[in-house]
Amino acid sequence: MQESKSAQRMNTFGEYLASEMSARKNTRPHNIMMSRTDHSALMRLYKCAGKGWAYLEGLIVSGDEDLVQSVQYFMKALEITDSESLSAWAAKTERYADILIRRQRDGRNGISDDEFSLMKKLQETEEDDKPTRVLLLMVMCLFAEGCSEEFTPKPALKEYLEIMNPHKVIGLYKMLFHTITAYRKRDRKSSSQKQNPEATVQEDTPQASYAQDDNTAKLLEQIDDLKSELEGAYIRLNASEENYSALQEEGHEAAVNEVLELLNSQESGMLLDQFAKAENTLRQLTAKKIEIPEDLSSLSLCVKIFMRTMRNVFGISPVLKAGEVLEITLDQAKRYIYSGSQFADDDETKKVEVTSPGWKRGDEIFSQPKVIEYRKH
Repeated sequence: MQESKSAQRMNTFGEYLASEMSARKNTRPHNIMMSRTDHSALMRLYKCAGKGWAYLEGLIVSGDEDLVQSVQYFMKALEITDSESLSAWAAKTERYADILIRRQRDGRNGISDDEFSLMKKLQETEEDDKPTRVLLLMVMCLFAEGCSEEFTPKPALKEYLEIMNPHKVIGLYKMLFHTITAYRKRDRKSSSQKQNPEATVQEDTPQASYAQDDNTAKLLEQIDDLKSELEGAYIRLNASEENYSALQEEGHEAAVNEVLELLNSQESGMLLDQFAKAENTLRQLTAKKIEIPEDLSSLSLCVKIFMRTMRNVFGISPVLKAGEVLEITLDQAKRYIYSGSQFADDDETKKVEVTSPGWKRGDEIFSQPKVIEYRKH
């Protein structure tokens, strides 16, 4: 019976993860890329606790600006200033993750009442409590790595943790905690005696006493199940409402960005790139004091008006500079549309030339830069 209830809860959690992932994957690629960078930064920060402060200092000067920025954000949020504070945070994270892993693996007897209360209290974390929110994210990452294979949503949880919206951390933790702790198996005799301590004295026969114990235990289990399902439904309802609100707020912005993305798609002939090249050519001609023929002046004006509108009205700007030569790692290559030979490993770097600058609106990248492996002519 308990196994079927556990399987049912895990299926519900799997459906919750699938729904959240589907909603998240509908957001801009740039947002998912930022989430992946943050996830990678947090995992590396945790590993630095075991490798030493010198390893962390090396990471900070690695040259990967996005990754370093995320690492420094987490260090500031967690108030990590030296090796002692880093080790203390890592140890706390491991302790909390171990409690969840033992609860999932060994059931109710796997953790103490104090440990249960400690982990339950974390559900009350406020949205603006960044240190605890980051802690919970890392705890869930370690749980996803260390929980048993019997926890069937494990692969989906690991995948979602890499791309999730950081504001969803608390909701995800609530649902995970609910999934692995909702069912509380009772000993029939002890539970009934708590409800009625004199029951064993008043009953005339052992059979009658056993029947009352059995019925009471079943009733309490049914109540627990109903409470559990209600709590899970409430968590999922809140998540759905948050997703709907987010979609409403982001709907207008997403529509504008989709139009801009289409303007610079292959189907549209990379229109933004072409206009930007034309504008740059016109600037070069002006710098060389070469006059534009009168019959082409209208085209020149069209280019200038178009690019001015893109900048001033839509607020777009290039991500990189066309023709720029960069040195990137495999992790950084994922942020661009890369053409070239394969990377031998994560540490190898390659020189690349920017062939398309990529475009962003505010902080939102709607067209990724294109780079090609650099070869000297």
